[in-house]
Amino acid sequence: MTNLLARMKDGSMVDIKIADNVPFCGGGCEGEGERGERGHRGHRGHRGERGHRGHAGHDGHDGHDGSTGPTGPTGPTGVTGATGPTGPTGLGTTGATGSTGATGTPGATGAVGLAGATGSTGVTGDPGATGAVGATGAVGATGATGATGPTALGISAVQTADVALVSANQVVRVDPTAGGFNVTLPPAAGLGGQIIVLKNVSASTNIVTLLPSGADTIDGLTSQLLTGDHFQVQLISDGVSSWMITGA
Repeated sequence: MTNLLARMKDGSMVDIKIADNVPFCGGGCEGEGERGERGHRGHRGHRGERGHRGHAGHDGHDGHDGSTGPTGPTGPTGVTGATGPTGPTGLGTTGATGSTGATGTPGATGAVGLAGATGSTGVTGDPGATGAVGATGAVGATGATGATGPTALGISAVQTADVALVSANQVVRVDPTAGGFNVTLPPAAGLGGQIIVLKNVSASTNIVTLLPSGADTIDGLTSQLLTGDHFQVQLISDGVSSWMITGA
């Protein structure tokens, strides 16, 4: 029996037993004898201690930089538009500048004339005599006294039937609700400027007839008809023979 020591893939060593009557061919021959029994596998040996790590190798040299590739061709520049033609320059030439004439010699300054004599002031004349004061004129005659203005108007009681007025400067209130009636004015003579106002104090439209006294007139008429609710009329005496309607 021959013992061989073999190394396994994991680095361990194994003891292999080979029978003496088995030719060793290194795996390249076939024997004709019977194959012997496989021996028991030996115990795995203890793993040996790990060897020290070898020194790190030197860094390799940097490779050379590759050549720069060629630059691509530049694209063509667009066509520049044509410049318009420049207009022709005028043919006229500039005339020559004339020479400056010589400056004349300044003339001599004339002598200053003599100042004239100042005239004498004339004599002041004597003031004339003051005239006499004129006589005071006579005092004019005093003008006539104007007519006395009207006094405040009195207000009458409400009239509902025929009535003859005996004085002016009053407001005569009338109410024709029960029917129309007459209002006779006082004589105009002697009452110059006096006023009478007739006022309907109702909503009635019955007629109130206004009559002058005697031969007097009312605006040249012998009567005036007054109608309408709440009518109003104003009369003034001429102081002679007429009453004038001056407002409504």
